[in-house]
Amino acid sequence: MVDLLPAYKEKNIPVVLASSAYYAPYLSVTLKSLIDTASDEYNYDILILHKEIEADIQSKIKSLKSSSKNISIRFIEVDSAINDKKYNFRPGYSAESFYRVVMMSILNHYDKTIYLDCDVIVKKSISELLTEYEISEYYVAAARDIDGIASCVSDHERRKKYMFEFIKLSRLEDYFQSGVMIFNLKKIREAFTIEKILDVSCASEVMFGDQDVLNALFHEKTKHIDMSWNTIIDHQRSWLETLLLLAPVQIVDEYLEARKHPGIIHFAGTKPWDVPDCDMAEEYWKAARQTPFYNEIIKRWQRGK
Repeated sequence: MVDLLPAYKEKNIPVVLASSAYYAPYLSVTLKSLIDTASDEYNYDILILHKEIEADIQSKIKSLKSSSKNISIRFIEVDSAINDKKYNFRPGYSAESFYRVVMMSILNHYDKTIYLDCDVIVKKSISELLTEYEISEYYVAAARDIDGIASCVSDHERRKKYMFEFIKLSRLEDYFQSGVMIFNLKKIREAFTIEKILDVSCASEVMFGDQDVLNALFHEKTKHIDMSWNTIIDHQRSWLETLLLLAPVQIVDEYLEARKHPGIIHFAGTKPWDVPDCDMAEEYWKAARQTPFYNEIIKRWQRGK
């Protein structure tokens, strides 16, 4: 693997995403929204972790930045030593979902970075996220996961027991959503070996993949950010009504407020490329239409794939 150095010497905002070849069109939509909202005051060092995205697809994605001199897009192929581990990922996911967990060994020359899933739309400059939160004493920063917290109520004792015994949460309300995060890579490297992180990542007890692993590793020193930076959609159109009944009142209030002014919209659960009229989908299609992959996304939907 290449020895990565920051793309810019000053005002560098590192942003990491991970993608398979299949997910590349959806990755491009997230990147388009990030680029369109980027402030001119900062430089954006975008790193895409992958294992099989071909050169022509990479070129199309890099074209999204046009002539912008404050945006760098680089593709980093993850080597087999990390890629071929037996991660405990859930159905529908792949090893790429675990790249964020092992970033500390990939980005050796970075102290902090933002991580984004490829199913988000950025509505505010991503630089605001990194500059808004001081995390020098924390491993990560992330928003509470209203869905995961509410599920502990609906799934009763089994899920609660898992949260307390495997993840070792002190309070269910502190379980975080991993689709938008800030990583304090320097502090993580000081506290964890890559072997320790891989042991937890491959543990048979893991129920919900990388998100549970991240919670298990870092929950004791997590800074909770506002849900507006990771606003999960109402993915079944009735999901919100369930949350109102099951989630703690203060978390529901924060979520409802975040929906009024989302900085990042997260299509967790239901994807607009599968359900084109899902909650907040209009924001997705605004960006998708401006990518080189719009026709491919539509064709996939028409084929039902």
